[in-house]
Amino acid sequence: MCEIRAAVAAEPLAEQPVLFRIPHAEGNHVCQGGGMVHVDDMLAAGLTARLQELENHLKSKFKVSSEWIRQVGDEVSFLKRRLILVSPNLLVVEPDIKYLEKLLKITGLEGAKERYKAAPFPTGGLPTDLASDRELNSESASKYRSALGILMYLASDLLACQFGIRFLSTHAHKPTEGCWKLLRHLTAYVNCHKSHVLGLPKPQLGQGLVCNRVSEQKTSTLEMFSDSDWSLGNRQGVGRTRHIDGKLLWLQQMTQEKMLNISPVGTAENVADLPTKPLKPERVEFILARLNVRDKECGYALVGNAHLLDHRTRHHVSRVVKRGAVNPQLVLQILALALQADSVASADDEPNTHDDDALSQGTE
Repeated sequence: MCEIRAAVAAEPLAEQPVLFRIPHAEGNHVCQGGGMVHVDDMLAAGLTARLQELENHLKSKFKVSSEWIRQVGDEVSFLKRRLILVSPNLLVVEPDIKYLEKLLKITGLEGAKERYKAAPFPTGGLPTDLASDRELNSESASKYRSALGILMYLASDLLACQFGIRFLSTHAHKPTEGCWKLLRHLTAYVNCHKSHVLGLPKPQLGQGLVCNRVSEQKTSTLEMFSDSDWSLGNRQGVGRTRHIDGKLLWLQQMTQEKMLNISPVGTAENVADLPTKPLKPERVEFILARLNVRDKECGYALVGNAHLLDHRTRHHVSRVVKRGAVNPQLVLQILALALQADSVASADDEPNTHDDDALSQGTE
């Protein structure tokens, strides 16, 4: 970090020093780039001239290899992920799926008949709830922990699987046959949806998933979602948790300074549901669409686009009903959205001819 500072006067983030910003060369408050450092790897973005200064300085001090994204089709690798510019307005992050092969082998799903899973975790009764659920033997328990370790390593890339991974991890000390069935179910889902990648569209100032302040804001909007209603408490101070360092209370300070706004969000829009509870397939796909998850096997099309369009259609209908007066132009817009959603759903619908289920499989 010292050499990065020397090259471009980088300013590390006080709360997380691995992140830094590149200030304007003339010393004003305009940011000209930023980046992240992980051991001896770095990912940075910003004005080309400033990044070139940084690269030249580091190359004068160390042996450095670098990759640049300048045009559509270019890609870089960082922390075993590929970042690819697939269009002028879309960058995708593809995780390394080499560990999936090992996961399939451990769970006995390698080379098995394809088991399509629409959701990563069952929403009804679980096999772990049965009184007859027996503890795994030592060999199977070891396989369970190995597979779980792989899933935990991949958890940050498997957005839809984070609840299931957390649930399975709570049984790591004493896994059962029911846990093994759930593990196979989750593994089958990962394998069926291994083409999913995270899309990072070109941001619009003031525009977020829920917040829309495009007309009044000149900086990017950063949103954080929680499924906890007590997060609205706007707590001040450490309370009884006096062992917490005061410098970690910066969120409270930002709230006081009006830089951070805490407010409720509607259930339908709360993407925090995904990693905190089991959801039905339609809900999973809707949230993935909200998070801009793409399918690289479908030309990086938006996952769950039909559910997203359907939600927007219902939202527009609700607005018309609440207004009381019907605007013909608005009705036409709603009908157009409805037809678009229907055409997308029809194109994506495929009959599920597989009756077998990973949950029906026992230990191996």
